[in-house]
Parts: sequence; structure tokens; C-alpha cells
Amino acid sequence: MMTETIKTTKIRRKRMMYVPSRSGGRSSIAAVFVLISVLLLSNNNNHDDFFFFTNAMVVSTPPNNVEHNLDSLSPELEEWREYNELRGGLNYEKLTKFFSRRPYLITGRLIKVGTILKKTIDEWESAKPTESPDESADDGIYNFDYVSEDEMDRVNSESGETDRGKKLCERMSSLGPVAVKICQTLSQRADIVGDEACNALKTLQTANIQFDDDLAIAIMKESLNWNGPIAENLVNKDGGGKKEKALFEYMSEKPIAVASLGQVYKARTHDGLDVAVKVQRPDGTALLSTDIVCFKLCLKVLDSYRKLQPGRSFDPGLLDCIVDRIATDMTEELNYIKEAANGVKFAQSLSFLGFVKTPKVVTKYSTDRVLVTEWVKGDHLNKLPKEEGLAMTRMAVEACTASIVLTGYVHADPHEGNLMLDEDGNIVFLDFGLMSDVSEDIMEAFASGIQACLAEDWVELTKAFKSTGFICDPVEWKPNGLDSDEFVAVGLDPVTGEDLGIAKLSDELGEAMRTVEGGTSRFGALATVLNQYLSERWKMQTPPYVLLL
Repeated sequence: MMTETIKTTKIRRKRMMYVPSRSGGRSSIAAVFVLISVLLLSNNNNHDDFFFFTNAMVVSTPPNNVEHNLDSLSPELEEWREYNELRGGLNYEKLTKFFSRRPYLITGRLIKVGTILKKTIDEWESAKPTESPDESADDGIYNFDYVSEDEMDRVNSESGETDRGKKLCERMSSLGPVAVKICQTLSQRADIVGDEACNALKTLQTANIQFDDDLAIAIMKESLNWNGPIAENLVNKDGGGKKEKALFEYMSEKPIAVASLGQVYKARTHDGLDVAVKVQRPDGTALLSTDIVCFKLCLKVLDSYRKLQPGRSFDPGLLDCIVDRIATDMTEELNYIKEAANGVKFAQSLSFLGFVKTPKVVTKYSTDRVLVTEWVKGDHLNKLPKEEGLAMTRMAVEACTASIVLTGYVHADPHEGNLMLDEDGNIVFLDFGLMSDVSEDIMEAFASGIQACLAEDWVELTKAFKSTGFICDPVEWKPNGLDSDEFVAVGLDPVTGEDLGIAKLSDELGEAMRTVEGGTSRFGALATVLNQYLSERWKMQTPPYVLLL
């Protein structure tokens, strides 16, 4: 029997009992349930800040959240100025109009991505495996500098020896924010990419190819409508007048972390407050908008190709829904005002746990392209002693599970680079650009599935899969189990109207779980059963809402 330690609880949902505690017993089960589902296819209570950012989101604001005159526009950013019309959320009408006048941008991007991916595969297959993972990964310091593709190729051919893990990160980082986001997710999935690639990709959680510091300063000045020096220690570097007061007392010359859409500097205000200054990439809107259009085109081709293969076509509209969901949420990452509001909302939603914190936003210095928060005194997971690391992991699992089955407001990017343990023993979540909502009925279905999994009630577990959208309604299968067959509905009971597929699928699920090694003692065995035993015969899918959980 599955006998994971489960604590009795005081907080109830209709079908599940749950208590927030640092043990994380039931939470780990919930996390496994969600992870298995995905595998089917592959206390800041500052109300003033909350209302400030909520109102800022509602009121229509200029693209950069401040009015600019021509003198305040930074000439360094002129290269990307034309893309400003695409800011303000996903709008396919704007994208179509913009790129129909510039088709060469899409063609060039597709060629570049294809070329780099081919080089990456060739380099990975030809190089020797990395003997040990990079110890410096996720230390907040970027581990590689930008070089052109031609320079990468020249260095590779001259050196003969290549750290293929580092080269993998360099190539993927050079493709921009979408590729980095995908790699950050894969860095948690050794079951998909293998241990070596998984360890290498962890570097991208806080270390990417940085953009020029002068561009970061230009973005800050333009976004904040500031004409003086950025920091007293940088008066000579940024060209501000020495007699004018600087925006900050101090700011690091180089970023202390580089993410997919921005990079972070450490600074200190004139009041002596240490802060983190997150500055958006100047080409963020350009790259993201171009990649969205490219994905749309590529998936249309894939959809048409799969329709020609019997039994392998996607459900109508599924790929469009997936792209729309991801594109919408990633586009919203470009609005740091909304990200600030997301952080406040997230902290308030989990305040009942007592150990979840988010950095307080310093509104005075924040715009939609610059986000300033109080500095977190703490460490990431790889810098913690084992005992503290385990405590942080349990709190992270508990917080994420509570989000999925209790509050419905989920941090969609909780990799190790976005989690810290502060000096008071609280877990601190960072980066609230990607968030996801879970509806009440889905939360109930997740809770029911967890309970059914514990009780080895395969019928109820199958119903939970159906309720969450991971299997079709009605349930579909290939009766003969042949790849060439089309999926068909099992059928409905003529008397009760019940879906006959529930009983058939649950029977096969139960039999497989009893047969596979560890099937009734390890939750991980369920992933093996679904992927290796059932997915070819039964139609399973990943609903769009799960992609950002």
C-alpha cells in the first residue's frame, strides 16, 4: 500500500483534507500528481502597494508608464523603438499588421533558429560528456559572455575540446527568452533530457547572456524619465553630470543575475535601503513577438502534417489554444507593473501558511520596464546546508501545492533560481511575470485525484484525469492498440449513460500498477505506467492550462 505520511488536517476542501505544515507529506503527493499529469505528453501584506499596482494596471498608461518628451528618449534604444507599438499585451491583429510589412524578420528568425539548433545537436553529439556538473550554476553570476555565432564556431574548431554543457547553454541563451524559458523548465526534467543536460541547463535559471550595461542604464533613464546619473559610483560611466544628484547612492557595475527577459543589479538608495533593480531587455518585445509568430506558423505546419497521419492528428484548435495561452502569459511578463501586483497578490494568497514571503516593491523607482524591490537577505538552494535545503524544499512543495488545490493562484516559474531561504527561515518566491490561475472545479479534481491515488482507487483516479482534461470526454482509445488506428470513443452505457471508458481504463490502470515494479508503493511508478503502458492505447492530452503550472 502507498503509505506516505499524511497529517490530519483542519483545512478542508470538499474531497480532500490538507494542513499546511513543514513536513510536506501530502504536498509531495500533490506535486507528483501534477507532474505525472504533465508527463502524459512529453507575507508581504502591504495593502498600499497592492492598491497602487492594482489601480496602475486598470488605468490606461503610456507604453513606458511615463510621459516622454523627445529630449528624454535614449538614442541607444532607437533600434527597437518600432516594436513599442506591440507592447501592452498580446494582440494578433497588431502582430499580423506589423510583420506583414516585415516578412524578412520572420524568415530570418526561422533560419537562425534552425541553424543554431542544428549546430547545437552536432556539438552535443560530437563532444565528450561533461564529467561533472558546473558547480557554479545558479550562483547568480553569469558564466559566459556573449560572442557571435561565427566566433562560437571559430573557437570550437580551434580548441578541439568543448564543454558541451556550457556550449548548450550559450547556444540556447543566444536564441532569446522563449528558448531560455523552455530550457529552464527542462532543467527540472532529467527524465526528458537526461542528467547531464539537466545539470547544464540549470545555469540558465539565473545566468544568461547579458545585454550591455549601457543599454540597461539607458532603459532606466528613459523609463524613469531621469536625466541625471544613475548612481554616484557610476557618474563617469553613464555620462551624467557630476553636480546632479544620482538616482541611487550605489549600483553594481555588472548584473548579479541575468534572466531570460531582464537582468538584475544590486543598488542602494539614498535612504540606505539595499534593493534589487531588474531591468528589461531592450530587445525583449522584439524577440518575443517574432517568436510568437514563428511558433504559430510552425505549429500550423505540424498540425497539417499530423492530419495526414492516421491516428496522430491533434484535436481541432488544440495547438492554437496552447500557443495562445503561452504567448499571452509570456507577453504579460513584459509589464513589470503587473508583475509587481502579481507578487503582492501571491503573498496574500498564501499568507495563511506563515512562511511564504515575496520581496517588497519599491514603487518610487518602478515602471513597466524597471522593477525595484527590497534586497532579500538569504540564499538559493545550492548554497544551503542539506538540512536547510530540505526544509526549503518542503516549504516550496507545500506552497506550490496549496496554490494548486486551495488558492488557485499559481507561480508558474518556481525553478531553483526563483526561490530563496531568507535569514528568518522563510521561503521567498521571486519573479512573478509568469502566473497561472486554476479554476475551482480543477482544484477539486486535483484534490480528488490525490485522495484516490492514496487509496488505490483507480476508478476515482481515472475520473479525476477526465475532470482535469488529461483524458477525453468521452474517453477514447484504440481498441486494437495499433498505431495506424484512429482513436474512437469507448461508448456510453445505454441505460445509465455512464462513460464505459472509465471502467475499462481504470481496469488497465490498476492491473498495470500492480504489475510494474513499485507500482503500489512509489508514486513515481504511475508516470511509468501512463507513459509506457497506457498512452499508446488511450488518448491522453495536456490541456493548455497545465503548461504554466
